Amino acid sequence: MKTFFALALAAATASASSEVESAFMGYITQYGKSYGTMAEYEHRLEQFARNHATIIEHNATESSFLLGYNTMSDWTEEEYRSRLTHQAMSEEDKNY
Repeated sequence: MKTFFALALAAATASASSEVESAFMGYITQYGKSYGTMAEYEHRLEQFARNHATIIEHNATESSFLLGYNTMSDWTEEEYRSRLTHQAMSEEDKNY
């Protein structure tokens, strides 16, 4: 019985993994993404998987809105914050 449970768990994990990779491949195609190295690909896949899980989890709730993918779905939280959050100008910069 333990062996059956272990095999079922492994199959479910592999299925979830292939689901994420399939969604990631569709994402790459839709948004014209390309990665220079296998390490970068794996890093972006990891970020996409994290965001994918957030999207799936949120959309399973009875929220008044749905989440989806966009060109930033393979970004880290730090990349998102550094590129898209407002940073007030310093007094020194205002004097120019």
